[in-house]
Amino acid sequence: MDRSINKLAMAAVLTAVMCVLAPFSIPIGPVSITLGVFCVFLTALILPGYYSLLSVLAYVGLALLGLPVCSGFAGGPAAVFGPTGGYILGYFFIAFFTSLGARSQRLPVAALCMAAGLLLCYALGTGWFMFLTGRDLATSLALCVWPFIPVDLAKGACALVFQRLLKNRLVLR
Repeated sequence: MDRSINKLAMAAVLTAVMCVLAPFSIPIGPVSITLGVFCVFLTALILPGYYSLLSVLAYVGLALLGLPVCSGFAGGPAAVFGPTGGYILGYFFIAFFTSLGARSQRLPVAALCMAAGLLLCYALGTGWFMFLTGRDLATSLALCVWPFIPVDLAKGACALVFQRLLKNRLVLR
């Protein structure tokens, strides 16, 4: 099979995985703990940049169409453009930077790039949250970022482990 068709098929599969796993959530305030970030990390570690971004774009597109693929089985423009929608749009930063890091084949570089993408996701999401809710920075960080840092770092570490386990089985990069 042509490598680009293989990558497109894997992007579709990883989009489906994201659609299945991301809706399950543990609400701890206005933002919930979901497996969405884990799925984006894993997608970007497995697929090259363009294809991982395409997978995230497909996920966001399905959410916009109203499929219940966001936290708490929400969907539609209100889920993507609501107060916490900036974090969903921040998935593009995670995918882009994680994919860059994965190209290096060095764990410290990959981890640093993953952290950079996550930081930009937090920045976009928090700014978006502040704009739509009128909350100040300290309150927004307390509600939307600080509780999630250890959990999201653990998701990144788990994605790295999964990618290493799958590396020999998938020929995509």
